[in-house]
Amino acid sequence: VSSGEDGLIHVWDALTLPHPLISYQTPQRRSIRAVQWSPDGKVIACLEDGRRVHLFHVATGMLLWSHIHGTDAALGDANEPDEETTCIGDLAFSSDGNLLASVGDNGVPWLWDVATGTHIGSLHSAEDVRTLAFHPSRSTGPHGLSHLATGSRQGTIQIWPVYPRT
Repeated sequence: VSSGEDGLIHVWDALTLPHPLISYQTPQRRSIRAVQWSPDGKVIACLEDGRRVHLFHVATGMLLWSHIHGTDAALGDANEPDEETTCIGDLAFSSDGNLLASVGDNGVPWLWDVATGTHIGSLHSAEDVRTLAFHPSRSTGPHGLSHLATGSRQGTIQIWPVYPRT
């Protein structure tokens, strides 16, 4: 999968190059900072213009949900972000594909429910978080506990427990 300044996301097959298998257009048609496959390969998450989190269904190209990082509003219900709105720096899926983590310029990672697009929590650190990654194991502890690693601008790595939703 690839993306660029034109707001297009392309899914490629090395056997069919130079033509993508399918392409998606993001709602605002602005620069894509990052794209990420879900672990099952059925969903692609992207960061448009550094503020908008979008999820697309790979097979149909359907936009599943869109939100602005730092707000609880869906894009259809939200005002355009102003200069104070956070810009996203990174995103990651949990190994079971149920959670998506995003982090913005304010350094606060957000956790999203992939199925509903609901913001389910934020991680607050004294550090300015810039990057994040879930542990690759589906369960790394009792009761399905997983872990999210965050890296800060100050050079610190923190490991956060992430409990499954019940």
